[in-house]
Amino acid sequence: MRTGVWFRRMSLLRTTGAVCAALAVLLGLVVLVGWYVHSALLVQIAPSLAPMQRNTAFGFVVCGIALLGIVGHRPRVALMGGAISAAL
Repeated sequence: MRTGVWFRRMSLLRTTGAVCAALAVLLGLVVLVGWYVHSALLVQIAPSLAPMQRNTAFGFVVCGIALLGIVGHRPRVALMGGAISAAL
């Protein structure tokens, strides 16, 4: 009985990590597209706030990919994502 609860908890944690990683990648890509098409709506939340810069958006994408590599048991993807984000 106890092993079933542990398995469900790990599955929930893995799913949560994958969702957070996908949201980080999505946010970064939306901002990068916003910079490409020169859309202030996609780059900043409110006009009074500073816009997200290109390298920050790229960092979100790379960190999200690294987290997906961790969640998906892909150590090479996680290592490359971590190395690129550390270089930024």
